[in-house]
Amino acid sequence: MKYINLSSLLLLLVLFAGCETDVSTYSCSNCYYNVPEESEAVLEFTINEENQEVIYYIYEGTVPGRDTLLTDTTTNQLVTLYLLTERDYCAEAIYTKNGKTFHVFDGGDI
Repeated sequence: MKYINLSSLLLLLVLFAGCETDVSTYSCSNCYYNVPEESEAVLEFTINEENQEVIYYIYEGTVPGRDTLLTDTTTNQLVTLYLLTERDYCAEAIYTKNGKTFHVFDGGDI
């Protein structure tokens, strides 16, 4: 009985020790991974004398003005949000320069 267990253990060790992944032949069809439900999104703003506070909007989708998820004002250069993954988002920030208002947009998918 000990002989069978020892030989099985040795066989397993040889199999695992000889298993190297060659990147050129590796196929992800056998991969398993979990996509997180939410992810961190870091927004970066320009905070200066003229824009000490910045109003910003977060929209779901690629079209600004539709499906508003969040409206807020920040005095920080960096703002961290947690958003659902596998979706597109659009962000809008409102700045002033020499008395004129500018709407700045950026976006992408998470």
